[in-house]
Amino acid sequence: MTLIDRHRTSVLFIDMQERLVPEVELGNLVASMCERLMAWLGDQQAGVVVTEHCVDKLGNTVFEVPKTAARLDKTAFSAIKEHSVQVVTIEMVLFEWIRKASDESFGSMLRLGKHLRQIKAANS
Repeated sequence: MTLIDRHRTSVLFIDMQERLVPEVELGNLVASMCERLMAWLGDQQAGVVVTEHCVDKLGNTVFEVPKTAARLDKTAFSAIKEHSVQVVTIEMVLFEWIRKASDESFGSMLRLGKHLRQIKAANS
């Protein structure tokens, strides 16, 4: 069963903010990987949504967000429940987004996957 149809999917990045990321175990690693995924998704013309919780208290997103991304300011930790979000891994996004080796973005997906594994290994 396919969860991700890239023609009908937006990828949601939740609360990757200045005061939250350092408090999460491996938060900087997760943020670094999300930043690279978001950049790759931008190259794919994917829908990207970024939430920020109480920006005045928790700061901005820790990496540059493309101008094309939708931003949702919020004051409750409930983005997943309110928006029927399916939580998946970065790898799942990549493989489901591409699906076939014949896809023109297959090579860039493999390079990103390799780069993300290197980042993980360097932080283990």
